[in-house]
Amino acid sequence: MRLILLLAFFLACKNKSEVPKVSEVPDHLIVEELKEKMEETDTVKIETINEVAVVTDTVPKKEIQKELIKETPKQKVKKYASIKFENREFSFDTITEGEEVNHKFSFVNDGDIPLKIYKVVPSCGCTMPSYPFVDIAPRDTGFIGVNYNSVGKDGEQIPKIEVFTNTKNSPISLFLTGYVKQAKK
Repeated sequence: MRLILLLAFFLACKNKSEVPKVSEVPDHLIVEELKEKMEETDTVKIETINEVAVVTDTVPKKEIQKELIKETPKQKVKKYASIKFENREFSFDTITEGEEVNHKFSFVNDGDIPLKIYKVVPSCGCTMPSYPFVDIAPRDTGFIGVNYNSVGKDGEQIPKIEVFTNTKNSPISLFLTGYVKQAKK
């Protein structure tokens, strides 16, 4: 506090060589000078000369605010697309070998930029995906279609589909689950 008050006292000094050291300034003079200066201007510009704080100029608040706005680096906010599926797993229960299962995994782009689906990769040749080739705008919906062919399959099945997008959490895995029983011969 003493330093702040001392700064106001320096305003009265016209010659920088007349500026006393902090320890030489009586407290009552500092307070009086500060009161006067606060009435005259919004703030002061301070420089250090020979280890002594010296008031060199006064600056209106509006100018300081403009400078702060100019000097404050604008942080770039990284925006992302975000894909949110209703469900990431679909159970087709029990089917007979040779039957096909079709399912649509519905999603919404709940991000800030358009969603791009680069590719959709199935874990095996029995699963054929389809997906939108156009960007999905923020808040719009879409789906990943999946056709599962159970020819030559038997028992518990869990085919996986990986969706590669422009989201933070890419790739996203989707699953079909179910049981394939042998056809009667």
